[in-house]
Amino acid sequence: MSDRTTTHGATPLTPIGWADGAITVFIIALLFYGSSAWVAGRTGTPNLSYFDELADAFLKGRLDIPARDNPVDLTPAGGLWYVPFPPLPALVMLPWRVLGFRVNTVAFSVVFAAANVALLWSLLGVCRRRGLIDLGPGGRAWLAVLFAAGTVHWYVSVDGTVWYIAHIFTVCGAAAAACSAAAGKHPAMCGAFLALGMLARPHIALTWPLLYGLSRGARNTGAAWIAASLSPMAAAALVLLAYNAARFGDPLDFGYARQHVGPEVIGDLNQYGQFHPHFVARNLWAMLLALPAWDPKLHMYVPDPLGMSLLLTTPPVVYLAATLRSRGPLVLGAWVALLLLLVPLMLYYNTGWKQFGYRFSLDFVVPTMLLIASALRGWVNAAQKILIVVAVLVNAWGGAWFYFWKT
Repeated sequence: MSDRTTTHGATPLTPIGWADGAITVFIIALLFYGSSAWVAGRTGTPNLSYFDELADAFLKGRLDIPARDNPVDLTPAGGLWYVPFPPLPALVMLPWRVLGFRVNTVAFSVVFAAANVALLWSLLGVCRRRGLIDLGPGGRAWLAVLFAAGTVHWYVSVDGTVWYIAHIFTVCGAAAAACSAAAGKHPAMCGAFLALGMLARPHIALTWPLLYGLSRGARNTGAAWIAASLSPMAAAALVLLAYNAARFGDPLDFGYARQHVGPEVIGDLNQYGQFHPHFVARNLWAMLLALPAWDPKLHMYVPDPLGMSLLLTTPPVVYLAATLRSRGPLVLGAWVALLLLLVPLMLYYNTGWKQFGYRFSLDFVVPTMLLIASALRGWVNAAQKILIVVAVLVNAWGGAWFYFWKT
């Protein structure tokens, strides 16, 4: 179904493109991630999943989850334990529980991860038809492979723990919002998808400039568009404030300051707080400079669990440099969104902790993929294909380390 409404001087609106191979891409990605979960031994809900327990709590009219001996990353308040993270995954799981089914958080993660790949495929197709990128079908397939298997999205998709499934849902909201904006859909729809992402990781709201850039030329992006797109996001912010007030008595308290975090990071959290310039150098190092280290027990190089450079885990990010001189609305919107998203990530008190690569890069993976697509002119050449293959191999190695060898 397409929306044919146009505005004065605007490009005819483009269908989102689920009929343009996206269903096939979803099925392929579902099989890929499902088989990856099976190989990794992640076929059932893991410990530290939490959102399935939170869905059960919602079903019982409660906001807390049962106490445990080792309440990793939970927040105590009034003798109860709370999941401090925003509740979107639990809300999505809630209907499943209402119907009486058990929740497998890995299955939820795999399905939504596959949807993310299909959404990226659709987004690239819409941008191609709009003339925003010059990337043929073959290039589109290579970019889909890069996203699905050449970024940390691969290993994160099959984990099912509370932190990782939040990433998957956040990417889904951002990708759906970008796809809707590129297709010229109503601004309230674009904002609503991003608002859903905010209910998983609130700072994903900073992706909004990308939506504005994608909508330019497809709709009139004046004050009415801005207000309509921001309204659902404002509603999501109010939901989060009310959720905080109901849990902790303070709308601005997410519970992170009292979170039961590990001894390795509690000192920094207590001394500097959740966000502080003190952490910028460490986060930049984890994102851009961290290298593998030799493990004498395994007799091999292994990733640094504090993070590893994006230049190693996803080498095609080097092509972002090729877009720096572009003044097109897509590129400008993507760069503004990416830089805004980096602000809270660089100020944050930890790098992602005990991970492969830099998992927080998933917060800006949608603008990053669009910038790479903008840099690839018409086709993917041999050098670019080699970098994508290297990215897939590095992420296969990293996933194997994370699920089989990490101690």
